[in-house]
Amino acid sequence: MIHNTRFPRFTPLFPPVAKALRLAVTLGALVVVSSCYLPARFDSELQLDRAGYYSMIFDGYLVDMNTYSALRKGTMDKAQEAERVKILRTDIMRDPNASGFRYYRDGTFKVHWERKGDLLKAKTVTFLRQNELILQLKYLEKVDGKSDIVVMEGKSLSKAERRHVLEMGLNMQGEIRLKTDARILDQNATEIKTIPGERAKWLIWKIPDINAATPKAVLQLR
Repeated sequence: MIHNTRFPRFTPLFPPVAKALRLAVTLGALVVVSSCYLPARFDSELQLDRAGYYSMIFDGYLVDMNTYSALRKGTMDKAQEAERVKILRTDIMRDPNASGFRYYRDGTFKVHWERKGDLLKAKTVTFLRQNELILQLKYLEKVDGKSDIVVMEGKSLSKAERRHVLEMGLNMQGEIRLKTDARILDQNATEIKTIPGERAKWLIWKIPDINAATPKAVLQLR
């Protein structure tokens, strides 16, 4: 959540039922400050079954760091900001999985992103994209003698980058949920919940601020 309350109230996309976890997928989310977009407030839900079929949803607020910085320093006027918003909209909406782009102010916009399919065919699924990695699912045929490994991860922030974000008056807050019936080899979820009557579990990462550990999970299919 951004410290200065510039955003309208954010209602989580998913109901409390999504607070059950422990499944198969590799989760390690969050962004790199060196990239342009910082997830300020978000709600993300992923599902991965043992056969490799997945779904990934991200719903939340992103901050374009370049625009935010320029406005903060006074080097961008309203007309330039309006032009920049057009560029941002085009950049985001060129992705067929993105929808609901809405700009607020100070480089902040809301977006919904959703994709599903066969991870064994796709190999890698990234929100937002490779050079703007925030969340990623990656299929690896063999790792350390183990086959059919899935890693869910994202770039982590260095201490210096986290400090820089906070000094700019920004922060990060959100929740990531991963449902899977795959074998969980490694994870650092803040919560794991079983689902009554199901083999699958929920892995849940609650991210209270930018200093939280980067979510990580490693799963084995089949």
